[in-house]
Amino acid sequence: MNAADGERRISFRISILSSGSSGNATLLETAHTTLLIDAGLGRKEMLRRFEALGRALASVIAAEREPVLLIASSDMNHYESDAVTRVKDRKAIDQILALEPRKLFDTVRDEKISMCGYAAAVAVLIAARELGATQAELVRYATSGEVNGDMQEVVGYAGMVMK
Repeated sequence: MNAADGERRISFRISILSSGSSGNATLLETAHTTLLIDAGLGRKEMLRRFEALGRALASVIAAEREPVLLIASSDMNHYESDAVTRVKDRKAIDQILALEPRKLFDTVRDEKISMCGYAAAVAVLIAARELGATQAELVRYATSGEVNGDMQEVVGYAGMVMK
């Protein structure tokens, strides 16, 4: 909030996933929420596009002479209790650790996990596998409740490395 003029500013990212006669889909992301506006793209088509993005990333990175660090940034589940968030997050984390992009996609959608950057995580998992990754490691997991003491509405955070 800008105290001088009462203006409130919100930062957000817009990703156009599809635009055309075969369907439209736009992903809107803020620091606290993700909104997928799906106008005609089904689950299979969304996954196909995430896979295409992952393969394209792998292709670009493979052509580089210098090592490239690929990062997918996302909070995990949002604004449910600590107990519920830990269960949901573990389901998503398990798929990342198994290097299973399709299963991550299905888990996030089927379990209603509000992981805002799951599209990026799916694409990066695909790229990492195409580039030869064979293992992943959970470096640390925590929820916001561990910091602020509010265990009723937390956000999950996980740091993972794929090699």
